Amino acid sequence: MIYAEFGDVSRFPSSKAARAYTGFVPRTKQSGNSESHVGMIEGNKYLRRTLYLCAMIARRGPFADFYERLIAKGKSSIEATCALAGKLASISYHVLVDGVYKGLVTKRSKLAKAKNVKDYDVDVSSVLNTLFP
Repeated sequence: MIYAEFGDVSRFPSSKAARAYTGFVPRTKQSGNSESHVGMIEGNKYLRRTLYLCAMIARRGPFADFYERLIAKGKSSIEATCALAGKLASISYHVLVDGVYKGLVTKRSKLAKAKNVKDYDVDVSSVLNTLFP
């Protein structure tokens, strides 16, 4: 479904453009010196619905940490799920552009625990395998 709705991904210059196509980017309103971000732009309604439903599942599983961080920052459940759906749109774009699933991709991050800081690797391939079997 995701592949069919994205179509030819070479028409998107970046993952940001693909994410905008799905509609998971804020709508910007400008007038003079003022600028506000309210709501989201309209996008491909089928792709948007599919990614939102995937995000609802992913927020309880592989992306629970990302989702909980957004909730802790004060985002509502819907806002956090839409942010996660946008993240899934970007991941899907990169998988489609490469044409091949690259497997193990790691990201270095730090977790602060009291006075100790520890590094750990996140295995993105296992996360993608659970989302896109």
